[in-house]
Amino acid sequence: MSEWSGKRDEVIRLRGQVCYLCGEHVPMDDIHIDHRIPRIHGGSNDFDNLYVSCSTCNLQKGSKSVDEFKTVVMNDLDWFISLQP
Repeated sequence: MSEWSGKRDEVIRLRGQVCYLCGEHVPMDDIHIDHRIPRIHGGSNDFDNLYVSCSTCNLQKGSKSVDEFKTVVMNDLDWFISLQP
């Protein structure tokens, strides 16, 4: 098992299968591990910076900070509402 694979499994085990951005349950085959503070902005691969996200949120967030992502989501409520069951 690679170091990243082990870290990924640990993040999922401790944080659960819930997207930290939208709050929805994430099936195992859709889990992305996201850097809360993107690496491009000085974030690390330390556990306290790694969170479970769904692919939809993670791909929309990209290299934005969580605050920037939330601003985008609030400006595009139709997209956010489409995430809800």
